[in-house]
Parts: sequence; structure tokens; C-alpha cells
Amino acid sequence: EALVDGLLGAGMRHSDVAECFRLVAAVAFLAEWGAGVDGGGSLGSAAALLRMSEADIRGFFSRAEASVGGGSRQERYFRERSEREAATLRASLAQELYATLFAWLTQRVARGMAPPSDRTSQRTLGLLDLYGFEVF
Repeated sequence: EALVDGLLGAGMRHSDVAECFRLVAAVAFLAEWGAGVDGGGSLGSAAALLRMSEADIRGFFSRAEASVGGGSRQERYFRERSEREAATLRASLAQELYATLFAWLTQRVARGMAPPSDRTSQRTLGLLDLYGFEVF
């Protein structure tokens, strides 16, 4: 509750705060999913939170696609990903979602905390977050 109040106080809208929580939950489900492409319930939950079908996200993690040629002669090839590739891809997606959300959130909070543009003071406030999202 204090987090929501703080974000709203920094100028964010209720819908923005809800979107932040939705993405954090999606990242958590991706992190919980574990190795492989079987996914279980957490894969379906992550897909729903990312507004994707479970079939689409399962396909993304389980199959790699390559296109060869151009124009009317373009051919598409598919291959199954290994469990290790799927786990690496899942971790990379979770990291990118988190990093992008953090950058966006930092920008929004900074904008909400910024002094009026007519202010002449040279004081600034710096914020640093070191997150350790390298290993799930």
C-alpha cells in the first residue's frame, strides 16, 4: 500500500501502477517456471499477464525459426530448442522485461519528483538501484 501511495504521489496514474505490478508478476512467473518448455501453470500465468496466448509463448520458447532467401523464394525452417536454450531464453526475457520496466519506472518517478522548471536551485537527487537478476 505504501508503494502504491508513493508511486501515485510521484505523479503516476492508477493504470500505470497496475501495469507495473502486472509486469512484475509476469517476470516472477517466468522466473518460477524452471528449465524446459513444459512450463506448467506458471507459463500460462506469465502468458496471460503478458497478454499472449499460452500456445504463442510456448512456441517462442520451444521452437527457433530461420528464414532463407527473399521475395517469393523465401523459405522458413524450424527446429526445436533444447531445454537449456529454452531456459536461457526465458531468463533473458525476464531480465529484459525487468530492465525495461525499471528504466521506464525510474523515468516516470524522476519526472514526478522534478522541481518546477522555473526553479533556479542547483540541488539534485540521485537514485541508484543495483539489482541482481543474473541468476534465477
